Amino acid sequence: MQTINSFCYKYGKTNVFLLANTLNIVPFILFLGLSDGHLLLSVLPFGCFYTVQLVGIFFINEAKSVVSSVDIGRLALLSGLMGTFFAMLGTFFFGYYVVAGILIGLSSSWLAIANLTVNHYQPNKEVTIHYSLLSIGIVLLLGGLSIAGAWRFTLSFALYFLFYLIGFQYIREAIQREKVQRLSVKEWNTLVSKKESLLFLGMGALIFLLRIGRLVNSEREIELALFGFCILFFLFFIQTKNQRTKWKVAKSINVLCFFNGVLGNYLILFGAIYVSQCYGQASTAWLLYGPYAVGMLGATVSFSFLVRRLGNYFEGALFGILFLGFCTVFFEKRIFEGFLFFSYGLFLLNLWLNRQYLATTTLHKEQ
Repeated sequence: MQTINSFCYKYGKTNVFLLANTLNIVPFILFLGLSDGHLLLSVLPFGCFYTVQLVGIFFINEAKSVVSSVDIGRLALLSGLMGTFFAMLGTFFFGYYVVAGILIGLSSSWLAIANLTVNHYQPNKEVTIHYSLLSIGIVLLLGGLSIAGAWRFTLSFALYFLFYLIGFQYIREAIQREKVQRLSVKEWNTLVSKKESLLFLGMGALIFLLRIGRLVNSEREIELALFGFCILFFLFFIQTKNQRTKWKVAKSINVLCFFNGVLGNYLILFGAIYVSQCYGQASTAWLLYGPYAVGMLGATVSFSFLVRRLGNYFEGALFGILFLGFCTVFFEKRIFEGFLFFSYGLFLLNLWLNRQYLATTTLHKEQ
């Protein structure tokens, strides 16, 4: 048992990094592959995953000052561990995929933020990210996505279950060794405010309606969702106008953060649907996940080097890469290169924004 704990502690940080950077695309591709475009039950797993992934951040918007990022990270890993277990059972009973979509969606929404904060404010320098192991994990997921039939889902979710198990054990071991500290300052019964809960439920219901309507080609659900979004965005506009003087981050950074989110959703949503419709569901492994993973790995390795070498020209080069990728995607014979450049630029932008936020001293470290 001690040997297993030592292994998880040594390599768990790499597993958490892999999960945090692939959870928004691999389960997306898998759950989308379950939909047949006709039966409501077949689109529910994807609808639940996509909805919870997008709005889960609102659920912890209040929790960030109540529960430390270590606790949020543990909850994200536990949620994903349970979700992947139910996903493996989904092969035998389809309804389990719906539960899996909710739990994995929560994990996807929380883990990246929690992992970023913990690594910045409580860096465990005793262990590092092993890029060789990270590359092996990326290739294993590529293999799982490339398999046809039901085994595609079983193998892919089994790999994630293993990654989650190692990652969860790493966090437990790091806490026991006092390499990271739990910083909870209030009782759990004060976790969520009514305002954040209503925002979570309202936004979630609208996104769910829109996504389900799109997948089953139901005009009624789409119209209701769009009408609801118009009302919600109008309320957001009024709220933002009243509170913009209280913003602690520069307006340009907020705009770029919004821009980053839009591009990320465009890459994954458009990419998954476009590739699966034009080239077949199995092609998403090589034409979407492959360049996405290579772009993620390349950006992680080269970011600091590019910032040092390019200096003030970095931002211009960054948007040049994004523009190149965006344009190249529309050339059918260059779709792999297009998604590669687009993913690489998007991860560079994400890393740059993270650095700007972490350098903002007016923000609390749990924010």
